[in-house]
Amino acid sequence: MKKIVLVFSLALASLSLSSQENAPKERYKTNGLWANWFASLGGGASFYWGDKQRDQADFLDRQTWGATVSVGKWFTPLVGGRLTFQGGQKHTFSVGEAASNPGHKMATGHYLTVHGDALLNFSNLVAGYKANRVYNLIPYVGVGIGADRTPARFTPGGNKSFVPVVGLLNSFRISESFAIFIDVSGQAVQSKWNDARFDTKNKSYTKSFNRQDWDGVVSANLGVTFGLGGKQTFDKAEDVVVKVENNDDALNELNKQIEKLYKQIDSLFAENQLLKKELENAKSEVIIKDAPYPVLFKINSSTIDPKQEAIIYNVAELLKENSNTVALIVGLADKGTGTPAYNEILSKKRAIALENKLITDYGISKDRIAISWKGDTVQPYPVNEWNRVVIISVVDSK
Repeated sequence: MKKIVLVFSLALASLSLSSQENAPKERYKTNGLWANWFASLGGGASFYWGDKQRDQADFLDRQTWGATVSVGKWFTPLVGGRLTFQGGQKHTFSVGEAASNPGHKMATGHYLTVHGDALLNFSNLVAGYKANRVYNLIPYVGVGIGADRTPARFTPGGNKSFVPVVGLLNSFRISESFAIFIDVSGQAVQSKWNDARFDTKNKSYTKSFNRQDWDGVVSANLGVTFGLGGKQTFDKAEDVVVKVENNDDALNELNKQIEKLYKQIDSLFAENQLLKKELENAKSEVIIKDAPYPVLFKINSSTIDPKQEAIIYNVAELLKENSNTVALIVGLADKGTGTPAYNEILSKKRAIALENKLITDYGISKDRIAISWKGDTVQPYPVNEWNRVVIISVVDSK
C-alpha cells in the first residue's frame, strides 16, 4: 500500500508539471486571508484491505460505514489545502479463527485519522480557471496520524499509526458557495490495526503477525461543501506587457530626431548670446531719465522696510551703470496722520535714510545724490498710505 501511495504521488506531480506547459498562461489576483475558505461534510462506505487477508472475505463483507469532515482554503485557482478528520468502522479478517472474535474470521473495530491534504484543481490546470464550471476534478495527497479505537485493545501509544493519504475529489458546483462532492481516497495504515490478529485475552498479536507491514483503508464518501463567508472566486490579474522591438528603421528615426534637437539647442544658445550683447549695448546707450522709484515706509517711521530693498538695489545699479546720472530723493509724509510740522520733520528723516543707504551700502558718491523733503504738502498718490514714501528719480547730470 505504501508503494501505491508513493507511485500515485509521483504520477500526480509529473502530470501537474507536464500540464502546466500547455495550460493557458493566465494570472489571477491573490485574495485576502479570509477569502476562499470552505468546509465539507460527508459520509459513505469504507473497507479495510491487507495483503494477508484479501482472500478471506468478499467485498460486501469488508464494506462498512465511514464519514469525513474537512476545513480548508483555496490559495489560488489551482492550489488549496485542507485539514480532514476521517473515520468509521472497519472489518478485518484472519485466515483461520479471528483471535478477537472466536468462532469467526471477521473482527469489528473503529478508527479515526486526521490528515492535512494538498489539493490540486486539475480541471483549472488543464482547461483554465472558470468560476462557474460545474465539474472539477481535484486529486490530492496528504499525511497525518490515525488511531485504532477498538476498545478491546485500546492502550495509549499502542494503536497509533502514521497515515499517508491519496485521493480524488469530484466536485459538482451548485452555486458559488455550495457544491456536492464524491471523494474517493486511500489511506495507508500499519497492519497492527488488524483486529482479527489481536488476541484480546493475552493482549498481543498472534505469533504469525508480530511483524508489522502496511494495510489500507479505502473510502468513498458523498457529501456537501459550502463556503465559510468571504469571497469564493478569483479575479483575473491585468497583464502588464512591455513590448520591445528590434527595429532599425525606428532606431534611425529616433537618432535623427535627437540630432535635430541638438541643432535646435545650439541655435537657441546662439540667439541667447546675441540677446545678451544687445542688452549690454542698450544699457550703455540708454539713460532712463525722471523715472520715479517709490520707496514706501510704515506709519510714523523713517526706518527702511526690508521689503523695499529691491527697489533701492535697482536704483544703485542704474547709477553705477550710468556714471553721468544723479539721484534726486524727495521725502514725503501722508496728510492723514500727524501735523504739518511733524510731517515735515518725518519726511526729512526718510529722505536722509535713503541717502545714507545708497552711500553706505552701495557705495554711491554723495555728490551724485540730491535730497529734499516736502512734508505733507505734496500728495502724489490717491491712497493716503501710499504717500508715506520717498520718491527717487534717476536723471541725466548734464
